[in-house]
Amino acid sequence: MASFRGKRIDTGQGIVVEATVDHLRHAAKEVLWEYKEIEETPPDIERSSDGVLKVGEALIFREDIETCPAEIVAVKLGMNKLWYILSSHNCPPEKCATAREAMKCAQSEEKRLKKFRQVIEGTKGTRIQEIEKWGPDKLSDAQDILEIISDASRRYSH
Repeated sequence: MASFRGKRIDTGQGIVVEATVDHLRHAAKEVLWEYKEIEETPPDIERSSDGVLKVGEALIFREDIETCPAEIVAVKLGMNKLWYILSSHNCPPEKCATAREAMKCAQSEEKRLKKFRQVIEGTKGTRIQEIEKWGPDKLSDAQDILEIISDASRRYSH
């Protein structure tokens, strides 16, 4: 949880990364088996016509398997290579019906995010920023960015 002007905002379990799309692809390749890339635009954002992701849009790296594919979700936070990264999975609710199954899913998500973070930290030209300690350069951008992070946490955390 982060707070902005006294309002608590759910920031999930993700990390803020300064990296290029190629850096994200490299890290995803190290964390996931074969995957496919999916671009996703939230309903309240108009799709870009030039093919460049806009702030709030997501690039999802989803394993190319049928049952419970793992996902690394990268949500664009700014024009300067800034992303909110979280690990998720795409499983039917009955797959994680028991507490034990849900715990195993959560642990695998934590491991994926930890490995992704290690790859990014070891890559020249990238930077990890802790959400709790990080703040945008402009105070006016802070609320918008924290709301994007909160929305991404709700949409992609399972």
